[in-house]
Amino acid sequence: MPFVNEYISDADRKKYHLTRICGAHNEAQPGRMYSRTWTIDRQDNIFLIQVWSHPHSLSDGWAFFWKGEWLFFEVVGAGEGGPQPDGSCWFGYKILNFSLPIRLSLQREYIVSDLTRAFGDYCGGGVFSTYSHGTATLYFEQ
Repeated sequence: MPFVNEYISDADRKKYHLTRICGAHNEAQPGRMYSRTWTIDRQDNIFLIQVWSHPHSLSDGWAFFWKGEWLFFEVVGAGEGGPQPDGSCWFGYKILNFSLPIRLSLQREYIVSDLTRAFGDYCGGGVFSTYSHGTATLYFEQ
């Protein structure tokens, strides 16, 4: 199922404890929920959400919720291409400090594939994107 970009409902905010969990990882404003939007695949229980941004930082903080597991990392933009005649886009992202718990190590290929799909469907702006659909390339750095 494709990811969709949408505003987060109060019910979803409570269901996933977003204010508490994302606030605990908000480096720019600890304790605060940064994003009101997300990119979500409800069928597979997966979503991508920006956790923090700061104008003086070279990266932004993100979280990826994958089938009950939270993963936190930083992102730096690494190029874009669009719009194409069909309304699509391409974005590159450098992913920093991405690590999986040992219990998920055998799932790495699936997690990275879903994360790539999520960033592709995010289209560089989520609900604010003007692209109809997109793809992404992720570059992982520790």
